[in-house]
Amino acid sequence: MTRDQIDKKVKFIGGVTIGILFLASLLAGYFFLSFKQIGYNEFGLNQDTISQRIEEKVYEKGLYHVGIFHRFIKFPKTVQKIEFFNTLGSSGDPLGPLNSRTQDGLLIHIQLAFHYRLQKNDILNLYGTFGLDYEDRFVGQARTTLRDVVSFYSAIEFFTNRTIIAETMEIDLNTDLQDMYVDVVFFQMREIDLPDEFEEALKQVQIAQQQYQIALYEQEAAIVRAQTAIIEAQAQANITVLTAEADAEAYLISIDAQAQAVNITLTAEKLAYYAMGQQLNLTSSELLALLWVMAVRDHDSSLLIIGADTPILIENELNTTKSL
Repeated sequence: MTRDQIDKKVKFIGGVTIGILFLASLLAGYFFLSFKQIGYNEFGLNQDTISQRIEEKVYEKGLYHVGIFHRFIKFPKTVQKIEFFNTLGSSGDPLGPLNSRTQDGLLIHIQLAFHYRLQKNDILNLYGTFGLDYEDRFVGQARTTLRDVVSFYSAIEFFTNRTIIAETMEIDLNTDLQDMYVDVVFFQMREIDLPDEFEEALKQVQIAQQQYQIALYEQEAAIVRAQTAIIEAQAQANITVLTAEADAEAYLISIDAQAQAVNITLTAEKLAYYAMGQQLNLTSSELLALLWVMAVRDHDSSLLIIGADTPILIENELNTTKSL
């Protein structure tokens, strides 16, 4: 093989190699540009960059072959936060506190925040309606909704019914943002700022309310003490009545016992005298005369008794008794 033939063959092989390498580079670039990735915390819409058409399918995490002239429009899958505080919105505009007027016309400044989540099934509608500026639209709708809620309440109610107002804000905000394909998952009303004059007047009202409550507690304590004293007095009176009733009952029992004893004694004497009259064969008049003599005899101070129809009893110095 001649030198020229060798050179020609080497050039041919070199050209083929360069062509293969070029083709490989093209293929590598094609595959590199054709594959697109969706992150773990993202949703994606596949858009044809030439026709601007968007596929209806919503992609989640993974590596996908979509073609060179395609891209993924990405959306956050995680919960996002919007603060009406000293923060910046997605467009760079400052988001200060929510400024509104209460039902009674006072200017109020409210620092608040809420968290929202995009739903996979609504991503296509969200992008078709608002594009990628959807968060700015959320902020604008939130201002309108929350200001409407503020206007329904008086200034004092933002201190006395703060929890109820916050719940109303969250419900209304979630309702309105659901129409914009987003769900509110958390709402927090942080600070409320009212005119200094109103806050000072509110403090005075709170102090007066505290003093009123203290007076009520003292009144209730005095009522309890009085009721306790009445109960103690009633209990003592009941004890006195019960004691008197017991003494009276005991006295009646004693008198009844004495009467029963006397009655028993008289009954026994009656039976004894009746038996004596039967044994001595005495008439009723004779028995009565005998009993009279016995009674006079037992009387220490009797010296002499004379009666027309009764026996005569003479007591001599020797304490002997004779019947005349």
